[in-house]
Amino acid sequence: MRVSRLYVLALVGLPVLAACDDDPSRPVANFAVTACPSVSAVDAPIRIGFSDSIAPGTISGSNIIVTSAVTGVEIQGAINLDAASNMVVFSPAEPLPFNTRIRVRVNNVLSAGNNQAAPLFVCDFTTPQAPITELFWRALPPPTGDALVSVSLPDQNTGIVTAQRVSLFKRTGNSEFGVIFEQPFYSTSFDADFLTAERGFGAHLDFRVRRGVLTQTLNGGASFDTVFSADQSITRLFFENVGATVFGVLGGGTAVNARFFKYTFNANPRIVPIAITQNFAFTGAVLDIDFETDTLRTGAASTDGTRAGTFFQPGTVFFTDNRGLNWTEVTGVRAGSARVVSALDYTGVSVRNNNEIWVTGTNGYVLKLTRVGANYTFQRVFENLLTNPDSTTQTGLIFSDVEFAPDNASKGWLIGAQQIGVVNGVPRFQGFIFETRDGGATFTRQGVVGADAFGAAMPRLRRIYARTSNHVWIVGDGGFVIDYVGSNP
Repeated sequence: MRVSRLYVLALVGLPVLAACDDDPSRPVANFAVTACPSVSAVDAPIRIGFSDSIAPGTISGSNIIVTSAVTGVEIQGAINLDAASNMVVFSPAEPLPFNTRIRVRVNNVLSAGNNQAAPLFVCDFTTPQAPITELFWRALPPPTGDALVSVSLPDQNTGIVTAQRVSLFKRTGNSEFGVIFEQPFYSTSFDADFLTAERGFGAHLDFRVRRGVLTQTLNGGASFDTVFSADQSITRLFFENVGATVFGVLGGGTAVNARFFKYTFNANPRIVPIAITQNFAFTGAVLDIDFETDTLRTGAASTDGTRAGTFFQPGTVFFTDNRGLNWTEVTGVRAGSARVVSALDYTGVSVRNNNEIWVTGTNGYVLKLTRVGANYTFQRVFENLLTNPDSTTQTGLIFSDVEFAPDNASKGWLIGAQQIGVVNGVPRFQGFIFETRDGGATFTRQGVVGADAFGAAMPRLRRIYARTSNHVWIVGDGGFVIDYVGSNP
């Protein structure tokens, strides 16, 4: 039933007159909406503030109307009174659209103190931008349902990915992935690094004898030969062609030991001379190795950590100034030390061509290392880029890898995974990608073309490889492979 405007004014006026009779000197308050509301998230309520207490009976869907300012369509939701704060709270039935103008209309709301009507109030505000606006990645056909732990791009046309359960897969051009390596006696593959589409190396674990194994192919994966083995795991490979020679450094170890190996070039590709250079007994196995691309003189490595009850073997970071012949621990960066109290593992490492080192780790750790004298100083960066949703575990937020483009030191990427829930006791993760175009000063979150949640729906990401600033692959769980397209479709 529509009530006449004259009747409403009469009702509003009666209590005011009575109040004036009781205390003629009392001023009439200017009851009104205090400001245009806003929201910090699309699933947050809209809070409308008033200058005085609000008559509860005047809070209704006919007096508080929220619509799209673009289409005029009313937005459904629940309206409640927050009397303590003199606010009306509108909770949308579903999240508001991103980057959209929303209109709020307030009319016929009365003050609880003197029944004064707030003036008609209409205003627009804009919802936040979508968390991902750069869909710069494209999903490739998955080669397997297994977790993928490394990727190698020997040329523009060839990509090789490593499955955790041993197999290597190769993709040429736009073809499907095909298996190029399977070995029933190996329980795990850690890495693969190809110098060319024909010559490449793989790092595996032979569970029969508990030895790390280095394999080599000279025919694009048609066959592999074992060229070296060690009594500890070989977990990371770094090989580069340098003119007519080959540069190579390997990392490995155990849960309580880090080990470095050095490859010595031999003109005969079937001869692969490798020697142990150093062991470090206070940390875990090497998880990543990288070198600056100009001279390959400066390198860095990150290592695993182990915690079991009171036993703690910290992850740490090493560097070399002589192409991997000798390694030195970065001072003060050991996990659990005074400035790194909540990290355990260091998972990824990248050396920019200005010899700046970037390191990623568990519990949301990203470190930037700068050379000072004979060692490095470091700072933790981007602590609030994402949050660890479970403070009881290191793995609630993992920055698994970092990579800067070899042809553009200003361009780089951070990848990893954030826990988003637990199903039957098993944590569920969502991968993430951040890109910098200013050398790491700022990072922008990116997504995958066609993926849900504005491109954010992707599995846990494990490794990234950049052959150039525009030729980049990322791999992760469930056989997930994406390549860089560099712009929105």
